[in-house]
Amino acid sequence: MENCRVVNWDPFTIEIIDINVELRISRTGRSMIVATGTTSMGDCGAQFNAYRSDARQSNSENLEWNLVGKRLQVSVIDMKADLGPSSTGKTTIVARGAETEDVDLTWQLTFWRKDQPAYRSWY
Repeated sequence: MENCRVVNWDPFTIEIIDINVELRISRTGRSMIVATGTTSMGDCGAQFNAYRSDARQSNSENLEWNLVGKRLQVSVIDMKADLGPSSTGKTTIVARGAETEDVDLTWQLTFWRKDQPAYRSWY
């Protein structure tokens, strides 16, 4: 995790420590990475990215966010939500989104849950 940290797991909340940090230029050279991280605990996991660019985003499901000073917190609203299977079909998407804040700061978050089998076979 770079320039971000998990504040809470239930409900899941991640925070950019300082929105003014410039970690590095992206591989494509079109944006400046501000924060990035992948984390998991138990049967849940998340991928988070934040960057500065000219592109604008405004599309999120089951997420809320709050920008205060130089910190941005993004939280999952309903930890039991089911937004459908991931592209691999191995997990269920609980929350996803991308939003632009602070003129050119775009954040993206995907939060998922591994489905538990209905029964366990001992054979």
